[in-house]
Amino acid sequence: MGTKIKWWLKHLCTLPWSREGRRMRIEKLMRDTGEERDVCAAIVYARDAPRGLLSEEEWKDADRIRNRLIKDEMTMPADR
Repeated sequence: MGTKIKWWLKHLCTLPWSREGRRMRIEKLMRDTGEERDVCAAIVYARDAPRGLLSEEEWKDADRIRNRLIKDEMTMPADR
């Protein structure tokens, strides 16, 4: 029970636009939609990137995901 309480507190205290918040949103999308991590990350990054909120590591990850999309190695749900 203590672990679940810690989990809830972490989610309540973590800002959604922080790096940790984005990680949590990606994980939630993966659980809720069953999509692979890169698809969920692309959705989350698409919201925060134009606002300049991504870290350098997240920008590299977003660029890697973009390259996968360009090479048709993955498909977004809206394109299926």
